[in-house]
Amino acid sequence: MWMSSLSHATKSYSTPCIHTAGMYGCIHVGGSNEIIPSLIDIGLDVINLQQPRALNIEAIVSNSKGAFVFESLCDIQHTLPFKDAAAIQEEAHLLLEHWATPTGGFILSDYGEWPRHRRPFGKKADQCWNAFLDADPISRKSW
Repeated sequence: MWMSSLSHATKSYSTPCIHTAGMYGCIHVGGSNEIIPSLIDIGLDVINLQQPRALNIEAIVSNSKGAFVFESLCDIQHTLPFKDAAAIQEEAHLLLEHWATPTGGFILSDYGEWPRHRRPFGKKADQCWNAFLDADPISRKSW
């Protein structure tokens, strides 16, 4: 349905209006890489991915690296609920290695981790944040 109807409407109306207003177009994507070329075609600026493992971290950049900014965090269905700190660290490094580019970029996302007493991932959310800080070449750069 997306590719046959909504993609055309978004490209023709929504994205130009958003950009004319000086804003950025952002959409959440989950479950399929098939939609990525359409998102590039319509000119969206940011895609939000909460399950990067489901979309294959390495494969998604083969046709999209630099096309837009990725907004994500460690996978909320695969990594954060079931993996340890070392796996969280490894995934943070992998995401930045493959998705953070000077022409595109990476925004560290949040998954409803506030207020603190309602945090679904608790300590693992802190591990995720710290893993990205450790993996980020800009935050490690000494000025």
